[in-house]
Amino acid sequence: MTNKNIKQFLHDRSSGASSLVNQELKIIKQLLQNESSEKDIKKFIQKASNKFPEMAPIKKIEFFFSNNKINVKNLEELSREFSDNEFINLSKFLFSNNKSILTFSNSSSVRKVLINFSDKLKKVYCCRSLPLAEGKVFYRKLKKKKINAELIEDMEITKYDKKIDIILIGADAIGEKYFINKVGTKILALFAKDFEIPIYVVSSRQKLFSGSEFKKLKIGKYFEKVEKKHITKFIF
Repeated sequence: MTNKNIKQFLHDRSSGASSLVNQELKIIKQLLQNESSEKDIKKFIQKASNKFPEMAPIKKIEFFFSNNKINVKNLEELSREFSDNEFINLSKFLFSNNKSILTFSNSSSVRKVLINFSDKLKKVYCCRSLPLAEGKVFYRKLKKKKINAELIEDMEITKYDKKIDIILIGADAIGEKYFINKVGTKILALFAKDFEIPIYVVSSRQKLFSGSEFKKLKIGKYFEKVEKKHITKFIF
C-alpha cells in the first residue's frame, strides 16, 4: 500500500500545498511503521521536494529532516507545526455579511475557510483553473458539503464582476515581495485590480519564506510568481 500511496502522491497534480504536505507526512509515518531505513525515507523526501519544488511546506519538510533525525518524535513535532489553521479565525472579518466569492485552483486552506463560514456564503464561483482544471475538483468538494457553487471557465471571469464580492485564493509559497501559486493567478489578480474587487490570500504560516529561502525555490511548469502588491491582504 505504501508504494501505491507514494506513486499517487508523486503524480498528484490537482491538490494544493497543504493537502500534499499532509499526504507526505502520512507516507513518512507509514515508512517508519514499516521500519524502512532512514536512507530510503530521505530518498522519498528528496523525490517529493524535486517533484514539488515551488511548494513551501514540501521544502520545509526537506529542510527539517536535513537537520533532524527521522523518527516518530520529530515527525509528530513537524505534524503539529503543519496543523496550524489560525487563518480560519483570522478570515472572520471577511464574513461580516453574506458574500459571493470567486475562487481559483484547489486550495485546501480556502476550502476550510469556506466550509467554516458556509452559512455566510451566497454563492461560490469556482474557476476551472486550466490547464490542469483543479478548480473542478474544488467545485466537487464544495458541492459535497452542500455549498452553493458554480464551475466557470477561466476566461469568463469578466462576466461575473458584478456578482462577485471578493476573490479568495491560496498560495504555495510566500516571500517578501512575491508569492507562488498556480499559473493563471497573475491574470486573476490583474482582473481584481481592474474591476476593483478585493482579492485575499489565505495560508498557513508554514508557507512563509525569508527572502533568501524564497530565491532558492524553483518554479514548476504549472506555477508562477506573482507580486504581493496586487493582493488586498494576506491572511495567515
